[in-house]
Order: sequence, then structure tokens, then C-alpha cells
Amino acid sequence: MSNRYTLIAFTSYWGSKFGGINAFNADFLEAFGAAYERKVDVICIVLEAESDDIEDARQKNVTLIPLPYKPSEPHLGRKHAVSAIEEIAKKKISFEPDKTIWLGHDRISGEAAVEARKEAGGRSALIHHMSYDHYEAFAENAQSANKKRSQQKSLFDKADILMAVGPLLRDALEDMVDQDVNINMIIPGLADIEPRQKIPNTFSMFVSGRLSDDALKVKQGQLAIAAFAKSYNQAKQDEQPESLLKRPKLLLRGVDFESEEAQNLHFTSSEENLKIFAAEYAEGAVINLQALPYITDRTQLFNDLKIASVAAMPSWHEGFGLVAWEAIAAGVPLILSKDSGVYELIKEKHPGFEDGHVWTVDINGQVGAPYFSTTDLDTVSSAIRKIAIDPKISREKAIRLREELAVYTWAACAEQVASFFEWDIQKGVINDSQIENIGSSADDSKLPASNNAPYVEQCGLFMPKPSWNLNQGMAVSVLLRASEALVPFDSYRKPELDKLQTWAIETSYPISIRLLKGEGG
Repeated sequence: MSNRYTLIAFTSYWGSKFGGINAFNADFLEAFGAAYERKVDVICIVLEAESDDIEDARQKNVTLIPLPYKPSEPHLGRKHAVSAIEEIAKKKISFEPDKTIWLGHDRISGEAAVEARKEAGGRSALIHHMSYDHYEAFAENAQSANKKRSQQKSLFDKADILMAVGPLLRDALEDMVDQDVNINMIIPGLADIEPRQKIPNTFSMFVSGRLSDDALKVKQGQLAIAAFAKSYNQAKQDEQPESLLKRPKLLLRGVDFESEEAQNLHFTSSEENLKIFAAEYAEGAVINLQALPYITDRTQLFNDLKIASVAAMPSWHEGFGLVAWEAIAAGVPLILSKDSGVYELIKEKHPGFEDGHVWTVDINGQVGAPYFSTTDLDTVSSAIRKIAIDPKISREKAIRLREELAVYTWAACAEQVASFFEWDIQKGVINDSQIENIGSSADDSKLPASNNAPYVEQCGLFMPKPSWNLNQGMAVSVLLRASEALVPFDSYRKPELDKLQTWAIETSYPISIRLLKGEGG
């Protein structure tokens, strides 16, 4: 019987392609694979994948398995589960049902996870990503909301482990399911973005996400444009704040240039029409507006974000809000909707930071186009001007919030989810036999004498042997282990090391403690 566990996740595509759930899945599995590579086999089933995707996943300790036929629908169900089990068998990958978790993401792949558990055994774990009950009736209609909620409820009632992203979705899931079960809240890791220290000379606002016709009402992209235009116009009338008088820039990342419906709603298939819409709220003034399509290159996306003076997520509703989460990671002042999971998280877990370190807005919305009220326009415009009064102070507050929330890493998220699985595993890359051989006894006679022993003696200490091997699919990060010793110790520190080694093998005292101190770094 193997002592390894298996985590098998279902999603549409690998990486950030086609939305936040795919990006969440890839970041989470990468972190899980890095933390538990010696104890857990991590597998990801996708609708399709290129060879580059498969190699990228392999380097991150994830076995990516595309399904063998062209997908006909975006959601993964029973036939995908059956096909996935067959593909796993073809690749001669074995797993023990009682040590296996089938992971699904809400309606996107939840059914596949539940059905795979039925077919092959194990347990199913579902993550709640969106609450249709909260926004679908406004975004579409009541019938659509009821249908999607019913589908969700059926899936989560069948799942063995229930998880939700953030407090807003945790509470929504609690209300949805009939059974009296524990709802486990998980928090995504903050993106690895190095904040810009220098304050931009040109005041700019960044708005991101899928700004398409099907997201107009909920994401409130038009509100962001109108509020920015009004702020500029108000600054010209008041002759302050100064930063808004120097041709400020609005960058929209995620505009749908193909939608016919968007043209009818003034949120448009051309950059020119967007500028015309903005000019209506700037009393005829031309706005420096740059409309760009959705992008999957997160390096470029984060570069656009971190040079902004402010990021805005004025959504009518947002289950969590990865756009806001990325702005926080970048240390950029954030205009944040109160009806969002990020706001609720800060309020619940970091009280005081929700008022003063983000600029919160309460969005009412409007039934007809352009879907925002006059009050909404005034609220968001006021927040922009408050940030623009002193961009330096605003950024300092944003950096402080980033520091406060630095505890939310993908490694912490992986460890949190592993605890929900109740698996007997520990983080790290040293396997149990190495730990046992090195730490079980100080008696050398009890250590194996074979050349194949997983340790090497160094100045009286038994250290793990180097183990990294490119052909075994190990992550490059394993090279950071001290045992790999690819980079020699700093020669200027050798006298200190010699003293330390002399002390370590000194036998005058059966027990001794040595304290070293110095500046950080």
C-alpha cells in the first residue's frame, strides 16, 4: 500500500486563460504541488492543453491531462469524469481511493468531481466561487438565477468537503445547502507583485476584468468611466486637486470590442465611442482614455496595474474580487465595493483597515442603461478625488494594507486546504525516511552504512544527500535546499563557519547553546 495521496482537480484550461477560476486553480495546484511534492500526486484534468501548458504544469509538480476529444461545452460533467478516469489509467497513474480527493470548481467542474468520486471512489471537494443568488437576477433574470442556484445546490449537497472563497461566499454557501455541514473558508494568495515606490507623475486609474456586455450591470465598467470623467471635470472647475489637472489617464483592461449589444448600451466596440461616452460626463472635455482587450499575460497586466495611481472595482456585487486582490498585492490605492468578498474579509479579519486603507463605495445600481445612479456617480467620483488630493499618502496607506494582508500566500492557502482534507502530511520536500534517519538517534551505529543512504556526513552532521534530478520532474525550487549546495558558502564568512563547526563537534559539554546575532539580511 502506497503512503502517497492524490489530488485530482477539474477545470476548463490551465493558467489564466478564460477567467479567474482557471487562474485560481493553477496558482493553488502549483502551491500544493510545491508544498507536498513528496507526499501528494497532483493531477489536473482540462478540456484541452498545448504541449507548453503540459510542460509548464510538469515543472510545477502538476500532471496536466487534457481530455482526448474537442470540448463541446464549457462545463465539465459526468462524461468528462469518466473520460478523465480512463485517461489516468492509460497513463498508468495509480491512486488509492481512500487517499484521493476529486476537486471541482463550482458549476464549472463540480459535477465532474462528484461523478468521478462515484465512479472511482475517494472523496469529492467543491469550491464555491460565485453566488448567483446574489447577482444573477439583476445581471440576467430571476429564472436564470433560480436555475443556476438549483444546479449549485444539487452539487454542493452531494460533495464531501465544502469550501468557499472568502466570507461572502462562505455565508452564501451556508444559506444554500440543506445539510448541517462545516463550510471551510479559503483565501487566495496575494499575487507576487513588487510595488512601485515612486509616485507616478501622471495620475492614472486602472480598471480591469472582463468588461463585456454580459458583465455591464454587475462589474459597472461604465460607472468607472463616468466617475473618472466627472472627477476630471470637477477638478478643472475647482482648480484642484493638482494631480487631476495634468491630463490624467484612464486605462481599461478587458474591453469587449466585438459585442453588438455593448454598442447599443454605449459601452462599445470602439475606443472612439468610449471616449464619446466619457466626454458626456466631462462636459465635452476629451479624456485620455486607453481601452485595451482582455489579456492572459499576467506580467503585462501587473505592470499596467502597479504604475497606476488608483485601481477601481466599483462592482454592484463581487463574490470575492480578484481584481481588488491584485491591486492590494501591488500596493495601489483601491476603490472597493462594499458588496465584495475582499471588503468583507478585511472587515472581518482585519478590523479598522476597511475604513482608511481602502476607499469603499456602496453601489446602488440602476435597472436601465447605463446601470448606475447619480448617487453612485458622485460616490465613486468623490473617492477618486480623495485619492488624488495626496497620491503619496494614499499609496502609503495602500502599502500598509498590503503588509497587513501579507499573511495570505498561496502556500498558506495550500496548507489550509490540506487541513480540510485531514491528510497525514507535512509541508516540505524532505521525505519521512530522511527525517527518520537523520533525527531518530545521535548514535552513528543506527544510521545505515550503505552508499545509497539518503544522507551524507558533514563535519559531524548528517545532512540529506542532493536529490534534484531534472528527469524526475522535480521543481527547480528544490535547488534552493541547502543539501543541493550548488552555490558555495561565502568565502568571506569561512572563518565564522570554521568557528561554528569547531563548536559543533566540541565534546567538553554534553549540551551547549550558541547565540548568533546580526543585522537582518
